[in-house]
Amino acid sequence: MRHAISLGLITLVLISFTEHELEPETVPRDAYPDATVFFRNIEHYPYVASAERTARITAGIHALRRCMTKDEVRARLGAPDYSEIMDGPKGPNMHWNGSYWTYFLSIKDDMSNMKNPRVEAFFDKHGRAKWIVPTGIEGAVEIGAPHAVCGRTEST
Repeated sequence: MRHAISLGLITLVLISFTEHELEPETVPRDAYPDATVFFRNIEHYPYVASAERTARITAGIHALRRCMTKDEVRARLGAPDYSEIMDGPKGPNMHWNGSYWTYFLSIKDDMSNMKNPRVEAFFDKHGRAKWIVPTGIEGAVEIGAPHAVCGRTEST
């Protein structure tokens, strides 16, 4: 009996560890650079997006809706400056929760500044925008919420 319980516990631990270890390899990644690559490629500060890119982002933000697909967001804003995966909750059982894209209009300097004008689009595991957060863009408002849920068939 003790042997069966011990074997069961060992199996449970190994399965949990294996699933957690394999998950990063199975997380779908976008074709866009991550934040490290984006910031490394900025040649000088202040960074300012081109006039065309700025116009597209500031006009496109008003056409975004909750639960749009990544393709729909890209059609309105263009390609993001960078894409990152999200995982959580913090701790030993973290798992993939989706991804987010960031679009900068400008960056004052290489020090972190949460006031830099930008748009962040947070996507669920199915690639649907659950939360869109514009910062420093006149007339743009937050869309959705961090814990919003989109149905797979919900249309925009």
